[in-house]
Amino acid sequence: MFTLQTAITANDQTSWRRLGKERCRLFYRPHLSTVILPSPSHDHCGRRAVDRERVLRVSGGRIGFGAMQLATAGRDRETSVAVLRRAVELGVPLVDTAFLYGGGANEELVAEALYPYGEDVVVTTKVGVTGSGPLSNWRLDGRPESLRRQVDGSLRRLRVERIALLQLHRVDPEVPLADQVGALSELVGAGKAARIGLSEVSVGELAEARAIAGIASVQNRYNLDDRVHEPVLRVCEAEGIDFLPWRPLGEPNGEAIAIAAEVGATPAQVALAWLLDRSAAMLPIPGTSRVSHLEENVAAEQIELTSEQRRRLNQEPV
Repeated sequence: MFTLQTAITANDQTSWRRLGKERCRLFYRPHLSTVILPSPSHDHCGRRAVDRERVLRVSGGRIGFGAMQLATAGRDRETSVAVLRRAVELGVPLVDTAFLYGGGANEELVAEALYPYGEDVVVTTKVGVTGSGPLSNWRLDGRPESLRRQVDGSLRRLRVERIALLQLHRVDPEVPLADQVGALSELVGAGKAARIGLSEVSVGELAEARAIAGIASVQNRYNLDDRVHEPVLRVCEAEGIDFLPWRPLGEPNGEAIAIAAEVGATPAQVALAWLLDRSAAMLPIPGTSRVSHLEENVAAEQIELTSEQRRRLNQEPV
């Protein structure tokens, strides 16, 4: 088994922005050398053209919500419930949780806030890690029997008979990928999941997985300053797979700050607008514990970047 050096819980007092690459290095698997590629070709509206409808767009919104930062206990739990309900009111198309976030406590919070779930939002969870108690006890665990057990737990906590999108939190290097994806495919066949997603995978791993089962989404780390997975994004775009960038805001850089002043927005909103502009496959899942911040994130959908602003954010030469 692969022992986790850290695990992220819903009640971790350290904010997501401060976790950084070092503390998250187990979950962030840099398969590829960092690359900054030219901006993809755009249609007449400035958006990346795509020839098929994304499978997870149920509400029309393009910015989802990552529930990881929400407190699940104490006085802040009521605020967390309000944030989740406001997210759905604002039309977010997807709410992302995981067994890892609080050992299932985050899933229970999502169910408390949103069950019964409406037809306009996809609630997705992730499996593939096991543990309890101290963070050092958590580990990657992609054994088929463990994945089946984890899914049964998630079904119970989310109060559903079928998970709309079931994601493999990370590929367990101790278990053949075919066994891990095969187990998820069997769960789809058994009616316990509707679709399969992967997280932090390479182009090769995505291809291997797609030879076994249909893959609806990929959740890889990607933002303005971290584009290691640009090749994976390109594959997702070509194959009609939704790309859910985690840690989508990154750290504000100089161009994002300058352009935010130009358009009357925040640097975080510019970072999200750039993601949406970058590809039609994008479905960012920024997280927050505040309603006001949530509303700012969703409002980023209304920002239109000029070709010059796009060039500067893409770090393209004049």
